[in-house]
Amino acid sequence: MSSGELKYNEAQIREMIQILRNSAQQFNSLTEEMQSLARAVSDGALLGQAGEELTQAVGTVLVGAINRLSARLTERSRFVEVELEQLIKAASNMRGN
Repeated sequence: MSSGELKYNEAQIREMIQILRNSAQQFNSLTEEMQSLARAVSDGALLGQAGEELTQAVGTVLVGAINRLSARLTERSRFVEVELEQLIKAASNMRGN
């Protein structure tokens, strides 16, 4: 590779962006499932202190962690997409286009 050449695999980078987006969407679906579980427990599926603690753990702690992870994956997909656009532009400029 010469000093003025950029090498990258655009298809693989685009695939990575899509994987990040899909993963974020899957985590969003998981959040909905966990919220349903928390509601079921809260509605009486598990009574007493154990039910209250499970509702709290799933409904607040777990769902919060999943939401943060989903947001981070979405953020990363956007970052990689911007970086790819800049890389394509830089490569084009280096070729004189």
